Amino acid sequence: MRRQRHSFTRTVWAVLSLGLFAPGESPAEPATGAVRRMDGFHDWTFMKLNSTVNRFDEIVGGADPFQGSDTNSEFRLTLYTEVKTGSVREFSVEPDYSMDLHLPRIERRFHVFVNNFSPDSIPGESPLEQKRTTLLGVKQSVDWVKNLGFDTAAGVKWRLPPVLFGQVQLSREIKPGRWIIEPKQSVFWFSDDDGFGEKTSLTVEYWENPRTFARSAAGARWTEGTEGVEWSEALSAGYILQGDRSDMIKTIGARLVAAGHKSGSGVMDSYRAGVTWRAPLYRDWLFYIVNPEVTWDKDHDWESTRTLIVGVDMYFSGE
Repeated sequence: MRRQRHSFTRTVWAVLSLGLFAPGESPAEPATGAVRRMDGFHDWTFMKLNSTVNRFDEIVGGADPFQGSDTNSEFRLTLYTEVKTGSVREFSVEPDYSMDLHLPRIERRFHVFVNNFSPDSIPGESPLEQKRTTLLGVKQSVDWVKNLGFDTAAGVKWRLPPVLFGQVQLSREIKPGRWIIEPKQSVFWFSDDDGFGEKTSLTVEYWENPRTFARSAAGARWTEGTEGVEWSEALSAGYILQGDRSDMIKTIGARLVAAGHKSGSGVMDSYRAGVTWRAPLYRDWLFYIVNPEVTWDKDHDWESTRTLIVGVDMYFSGE
């Protein structure tokens, strides 16, 4: 057991050292040939994806009055790898993706989105714990509805046979001084066994300065498939080494998470503690994420499980 713990710790420090001890803001560039191949891969991937989006916009929305006004969409793909040792031994890989589609012709009517973000996810869940399925849908784009804080969406789960879904969310962002408070309430429905559900969350941030912050994120959900009401509370603090709140290029932080459920009497399910490191791997479109943590959960008699999550974050845009 001691040898395993040493190996786990050594692996964490080896990965962190890729960016933690780098002399500049980003790792040194590889040889010229590799640079050209990396840049070519990025440009070719973006060109193919973006041209497909623009063609779809013209076919569905019509050529006029936006003839020649093709715009650049943004695409994001993150690959997470998770290794667990201790009371649980597992290895898993999970993709996370989203597309911010710029469709000027179609968006006269609505906003189109594609992602695999679970609408019932609550704060503190690992990316590999969330239910992942591709969602293709539309959101309303009426300004007066947005100004009221409402966000409505409808679409399908992209699978055979397709599953219909709908969601209504009400949110507000309040900024008193250095605080940012954001309550959210959403109701959603799927036409399969997931059925109806609702989610409530409250995020409170305090910014000591433009780079140092603390955050409390609490959430609860109920669906036809959950065991009563499931809840979580995540406390975190972080420091931005490069970037700002809207674009955290290089950051380091720590987090504590507690989760449980209430079906009759309340039950604690798990506790988790960990640190997170995010830094550029290549230019401004390829990043890596390292998240070592320890989990204690009821299902394994509160024995510790050591987890290492490593992610590669890729952005494809015309900028």
